[in-house]
Amino acid sequence: MDGRDRTLVIVFASLHLDEKTAPTFVEDYRGILREISPSVICAELSPEQLDGSTTCHSKPEYAAAVLPVARDLGARVVPIQMPTAEAKEWERRFQKAYREYQETPEARLCLQYMSGVEEASLTRMLELLTKPGGIEYFQTPEYDALHVRPQFEALEQVLPELAKLYDEWNEYFLSRIEDALAESRGERVMIIAGGYHKYWLWDRLAKRQDLELHDLPSYRACQAEG
Repeated sequence: MDGRDRTLVIVFASLHLDEKTAPTFVEDYRGILREISPSVICAELSPEQLDGSTTCHSKPEYAAAVLPVARDLGARVVPIQMPTAEAKEWERRFQKAYREYQETPEARLCLQYMSGVEEASLTRMLELLTKPGGIEYFQTPEYDALHVRPQFEALEQVLPELAKLYDEWNEYFLSRIEDALAESRGERVMIIAGGYHKYWLWDRLAKRQDLELHDLPSYRACQAEG
């Protein structure tokens, strides 16, 4: 394939934090967006959150960093999350499966383990984000290997119905991303989603031969090589 036809794709793990929680986070985030300067941003927002008909308070980094910088860059923002009505139905099915699993001792232990890992990870995350550049650690393959992959594997082995529902959510993201990529051949596309989504999406997108796929560290290394 001609290299000029390959779309440059950077997959970025977002953190749903604001300046009050992590003071340097938002400015670091803005700087990374300007550094990459994408022409298209696939964002973990619903159509309603993007057009402002519903709020995105649960993802304050979008209002503080992603959307303002996208406007400055003239980047097209593509919402990749389900519309609100579909998301509510997915949440209803997820909560039903979650309650059913809580009745099983083995599943309860797995849920407790995952909750403990998430809590410890959040504590460490907030420590890192008090320092300039802390957001960059969450973009590394090492972070995925240590913190994300084990939880995916535990979910698939012990809580398969929840794993299927997570896959369903991520499959929707992927379908919207693939639509955006089909319309953006040869452009610079940035995919912004939470860390667990990033890991899943990277695994699927890495199978495509028409993309030049990067995380933040590999993108910077490629730029440094010229």
